[in-house]
Order: sequence, then C-alpha cells, then structure tokens
Amino acid sequence: MSGNQSTECKMCKQTKKELSDEDNIKNRRKRTNLNRSRLKAGHSLKVKDERDKQKQIARDIARNITDYCKENNIHYEDRGFPASNAPKQDEERWIRIDQIEDNSCRGKGPWKIFKNPSPDDAIQGAAENCWFLCAVSLLSQKKELLKDIFITESFCEEGLYQVRLCKDGNWKTVIVDDRFPCDEKGYLKYSRSQNKQLWVMLLEKAAAKLYGGYEALYSGLVVESLTMLTGEPCEHIDLKGSDEEKEDDNKLKLDLDKLWTELKAWHSSRYFNSLSVCKTDEGWFESRFKGVFPPILSEEWKYYSFRLVNDTKLKLGLFQESMRGTGLKIEAFTDLLIMVLRNQDDGSGHPFMTAPLFSEVMSYSKRRARSLTTCNVDLTQGSYTVACFSFGKLRQDNNFEAEDYVSYTLSIHSSVQLHFVEEVNASSFAELMYASADALITLAKQSKIKENGVKISDIDAFNIADGVYYVKFRFYGQMCVFINETTEGYSYLRNYGDSEYILDVRNRRNTLDYIPPKSG
Repeated sequence: MSGNQSTECKMCKQTKKELSDEDNIKNRRKRTNLNRSRLKAGHSLKVKDERDKQKQIARDIARNITDYCKENNIHYEDRGFPASNAPKQDEERWIRIDQIEDNSCRGKGPWKIFKNPSPDDAIQGAAENCWFLCAVSLLSQKKELLKDIFITESFCEEGLYQVRLCKDGNWKTVIVDDRFPCDEKGYLKYSRSQNKQLWVMLLEKAAAKLYGGYEALYSGLVVESLTMLTGEPCEHIDLKGSDEEKEDDNKLKLDLDKLWTELKAWHSSRYFNSLSVCKTDEGWFESRFKGVFPPILSEEWKYYSFRLVNDTKLKLGLFQESMRGTGLKIEAFTDLLIMVLRNQDDGSGHPFMTAPLFSEVMSYSKRRARSLTTCNVDLTQGSYTVACFSFGKLRQDNNFEAEDYVSYTLSIHSSVQLHFVEEVNASSFAELMYASADALITLAKQSKIKENGVKISDIDAFNIADGVYYVKFRFYGQMCVFINETTEGYSYLRNYGDSEYILDVRNRRNTLDYIPPKSG
C-alpha cells in the first residue's frame, strides 16, 4: 500500500492515514518557511451555527462508534488515553464509572451527566488544579454555556463521551471513555461531583487528555481555563502588578470607578490578587485565523483587512501555543501585541496603495508574554486592519531555525457579521513590507494628542531637538520610535552599559540610529 493510501476505521468509519502519511505531515510542518501557505479570505460565522455544525459532525462519529460497540457487545475504551507509554502512577487503577463506589459522590439514582449543576458540585481531588475547577464552577451558573461544551447530552451505556474545548485559540472535539483513575480502595483519585453527576469528571478528563495527563493540569490561571471552556478572549487583571500595569486601571474609567474602589478594598483585605474576566455575548459572529510570526520582518508577515458598512463591536484574542503538558516548569512564551488600525485609502476606497498606510490606531492590547492577549474596540463604517506582532524573537540575520517561528491563532468576535476578512501580506501588497513600522509610527504620533485631557498612560514622548522626538512604549519592556519632522538628519546614541535583565532584539547594549529628514 502506498503512502498516499488510507484505510477506514471499522469503529468510527473515518479514514485513517498510514504512518508514512503522518510522517510527511510532520516534515511539512518543519519547513523553514512556515508562513507561505495560501492567503485566505472569507466571512465571519455565527458562533452558534458553527458550533452546531461541528457538534453534528462529532455526533455522527460517536453514533458510528456506539453502533459498533452494540453490534460487538463491547464497551468503548479509549486507547489514546491514558497513553500506553504514560508513566504508571503508584496505586492507580482505571475503573468504569458504574463500578465505582465513592461515598463523596453521594446521591440517589443512576449516574447522569447533569442533575441541576451548581458551583458546589466540583470537589477537587489529588490534582492541584483549583484554577481549572474554579472556571468549571463558574460555568455551572451559566448552564447554556456549560451545555454548549458537551456534545454528549445523556448517560452513554457504551461509555463514550464527547466535549468541546478550546486549546490555544482553536476548538477541539475530545472523545473520552467512562474509566477514571482510582486509588487502591477504589475511590476516585481526581475531581468528582456530588449527586452522582459526571460533568465535572468528564471535563477534567477531557482537559487532561488534551494536555497529556492529569499531572499537566497542575497550577495555572483562571483566565486560561475560562478561555479553554468558552473560546472567548478572556482578560486577566493583575491587582498586584507594576506601577505601569496599575496605571492601566484608568482604562476602566468613570462609571466603574466605584466598583473598582470596592475591588481594591477587597484586595487590601487580601481576598484576592487578580481578576479574570470572561465576556460572552449571544448572537455574535467569529472568525479564527492561524498564522506564524517569522523571526525577521519579511514579506510573509500577515495582516487582516476588512471593510465595515455598519457600526461594529469587536473582541479580539491573540493566542500562542501553551507549553502545558510538555514537562517544562516555566512557560517559554514570547510577547504578543494586537493593534486595530484605520486604513488610509487612496481616494478610491482602496487600502495599502498610499503612504502612510494607516490614518489612526483605533485600539491596541497590552503587550504581554502570556498565552494570550486581548483587545476590545467599537468601530464605525470604514476600512480597517488588524495587525498582530511579536518582537521577542526577531533577529537581524538569517541564521535561524524552524523553532524560531512562533505559531499563533487570532480570534475575532464581532457584533455583526464581517462579510469579507482578508489575509494580506507584502506578496499581495508590496507596501505592507513596512506595515509594522507604519503601525508603530502612527501610534507614536497619535500619542501626543490628548483625549479628554488624559494622556495615553503607557506611552511617553521625549524631545531630542525642535521637531525631533522619540516615543517610548512601555509595552512589556520598552520600544522606541523616532520622529524627525525637520529637513535635517539626526543621529541618536543610546548606551545601556552594564544594565541587567535586558533582552535586546539587536543583541547589543549600545545603539546608534540615524533619523532621516522628514521620517516617521
């Protein structure tokens, strides 16, 4: 059988690639130029419609599997989890749910997925995953959101269950069986739910499978689990952060001042040190795009362009791959930044045909080295671009490897349908070769304009000479943009000397820049 042939799985009726095909796929993923895939364009989809479509596909597969189990008088057993090469835990046995006798799951009647779920249902087990169970408990108060996750809606005699989880910004359908790890006494080792409900145990097991084991769920942030369960671009607010982060509190502004004062009072009483915020909106639309940040600012850097004919609210999330489950004790995240810009058109309604490329920065996210960053913005009619950036791994030479590319997923949630979102780069519009510089210069010039008497809190401007200044962005470190409005050129030298804990993109502590006339 050739490497291009495939066989059909007897159980689920899906085609199964041979190992040689899988190896070819892996090799293609390792190619040096990871971003030369065909540029895509399309309209956003209603969240509910897309969810229902994916659920139906999954249910068809589940029906094939359960029919096979009935015909052969067998229980479904997931051979993929636990993995055959997974480390064996001392005194651990995997027992089917109908054979487990654990008094902590007290309740009458048979096991069911749901029996009026409540926040008190989730009981933590041996895994230190309160960050995950906290979000699970929160979702029990939004029963529609909770049921959206579950594809299997009732107890399955064959022991097959399907749930939807969002990993690194992408929805995944996870299949699990009804076996759960127990100790030597036959008691459940990990989480369980009161009143003989399966929903907590199934969610925890699906997350464990997604990340490679129950041990992979140890420690995390609630914002991570909220995003995993809802697919929404959730926000983490650090109440004990740096002074610069605290200045961002001003963005919550006027009508929330009283609430914010109360929250800080609770914080001073040590009730908590951070907030996780998840905003869900019924009837919204979404688009999801995968991309890669190259280690050099090349023609492959993608941007996302669209035109609005109606006023629209947007929620954007930029995700990178999590290291959870890889065995690394510290997440090796690079920085992420989103900018939403109004395009400068050429008078005929066409973007990217005249300099400068952008006329205004509508909104931007925090630049942070975490699994995701988010941005919210209200837009009116016009032409716009979403620009995604990561500067931490940029290089000035071509001596880089495939692992220096950073994969990402961009999610765009909108209050109205975006009829045409187009991926663009310098291969489609040559002017986009310098779009990253144009975006930062636009923000730098805009930062000198005061809005409602309040200056942008994380940007400072410094004069070098009359008509010459530089703008410093305090975005997870510092970035500087130089503006020269005169007819003379200037040179600017910066010396960081013996400064410590500096990660400099140029790999040098002394920088000398020439600022041409009428530049920036």
